[in-house]
Amino acid sequence: MSTSTPTPKLNPRTFPRPPLCEPTPRHLLITWNNTTIASTNSAYWVLETFHPPTYYLPPSALTLPLQKTPRSSYCEWKGQATYYAITNPENPSEVVRDRIWSYDKPT
Repeated sequence: MSTSTPTPKLNPRTFPRPPLCEPTPRHLLITWNNTTIASTNSAYWVLETFHPPTYYLPPSALTLPLQKTPRSSYCEWKGQATYYAITNPENPSEVVRDRIWSYDKPT
């Protein structure tokens, strides 16, 4: 008879404050409409109170150009965020805005 230990459920309400940020050994591949947007083995995994787990990727992981949008936001831990749009290379009329962001000068 074999038994397995159930995987604990992550509860964002109990994530650390300040956030935990650590390198992840996982290979992350992000695709959109069968096009690779990013691929990296150098990402960071972030656990932040009241937020779902997030991965941050280095700019070198991106394979498509980004266009800066007017949106911005501020995080007490990470600083000012800059938002971007990405265009589907197969269909230039299809654009996704403000789903990619960066902390250019993280605090």
